[in-house]
Amino acid sequence: MGASAVTRLHQLELFGLYALVFSLPIMESPKHFAIVLFSVGALGWRLLQKPIEWRKPDTFEWLLFSMWLVSLASTLANWPMEPGIRGFENLSCILFLFWALYRNTYKESQIRLFLWILIAAVMLGLVEGLWEWKSGIRGHLEFHSAGVVTQSAIYLGISMFLMFGIFLDTASGFSTYVRVVMAVCLLFSLFCLIVMGNRGSVLAVIVIMGLLSLTLFHNKRLRLALGITLSITIIMTISAYIGTENSILTQRIKHLTSNVSKHGLKLDDISGPNDRLRFDHWMVGYTQATQGGHMLLGIGPRNFPSIKVDQLKFSKPLTTYPSVWQVPSHAHNLFLTKWCEEGTLGLTAFILFLSYVAFNLFRHRPSPENIHWTWIACLGALIMPIVAGSFNSPFINEFALLSMMLLGISMGRLKKNQLINSATYNDYEIFSKPS
Repeated sequence: MGASAVTRLHQLELFGLYALVFSLPIMESPKHFAIVLFSVGALGWRLLQKPIEWRKPDTFEWLLFSMWLVSLASTLANWPMEPGIRGFENLSCILFLFWALYRNTYKESQIRLFLWILIAAVMLGLVEGLWEWKSGIRGHLEFHSAGVVTQSAIYLGISMFLMFGIFLDTASGFSTYVRVVMAVCLLFSLFCLIVMGNRGSVLAVIVIMGLLSLTLFHNKRLRLALGITLSITIIMTISAYIGTENSILTQRIKHLTSNVSKHGLKLDDISGPNDRLRFDHWMVGYTQATQGGHMLLGIGPRNFPSIKVDQLKFSKPLTTYPSVWQVPSHAHNLFLTKWCEEGTLGLTAFILFLSYVAFNLFRHRPSPENIHWTWIACLGALIMPIVAGSFNSPFINEFALLSMMLLGISMGRLKKNQLINSATYNDYEIFSKPS
């Protein structure tokens, strides 16, 4: 009975995982049921296995526990509050996803099926998004259930680097057919990302490609991909500038270059309405964090809208408040939002977690001849939310779930390789000692 129950819970965990990655970009309600199924399965078989394995947490697990504990303390310190435990629940979910996939026991075939379902869902989501956009249901190209265009673009960018990792992989034995399919999916995704017109996400893609070039430039596939990507981007940009002025596609592509002039980037130009709104929310976030009186634990997870803007003292007047907005949704920056909502402790724990992921990526960077898809997918899952989220979105919802899943799988693989290498080294030491 015990063994069969553990097997069924393993299967339930996998079904929940597959259902989750399939539903994230295209269906709203099923993702919540999928998370419950995954959680029941992942926790259930660990509790039922005999004997239960107790061990000392490693660095990642201590960091996860620190973030969870700070979020809980912030929630309790600010109780009652309007969002209730919604923010704490969201953080608990993404932290559990990372941990479960970090400690996963999946077979290689099961992980590959996870990849194919994830990529298929992204393709279906883009087709659905294009139809809704062209039908006038939505004003921008975005996924049906992965947030507004800014969050959808981050989700797509993370998925693109998963595809790119499979395309460049030299260690997993992917066939030529798989690489061709990934190349087609990647080009279609690049086209859609440009059409989305989100500058933060495009900047994040450029940053990641720059980091990959520094590490893997001698890889022929990378150079080919860089050339094709640059060519498509140039062609689409030129087409937009010579195309119909009132075309929605033309407007979105021109929006991407709105901060570029013949003298370079116009980083000090915030004349556009979106830029003024973003800058005002940055000011609200920074001022609340430094003046609000909640230095250690913040105002509570997802409680940014409770900020009383009129009670804050700004260095210069806001230009979009209250004419454009009256209640702040978030700080339009993942670090400022975390600082306001969970205080210095929450921000510190979050930065330490991201830094430790980055440290492991740098420490285990691949050679151009030995590339595993998880390294590139992890780089995308780390940098996309950091760069793009610095301009528009906190680390929440669908793209955060996807990011933490890929980070967990990637860091888990590095952990297993370290254990294997350590065991191999110890065996060598035992058998090489002179008798």
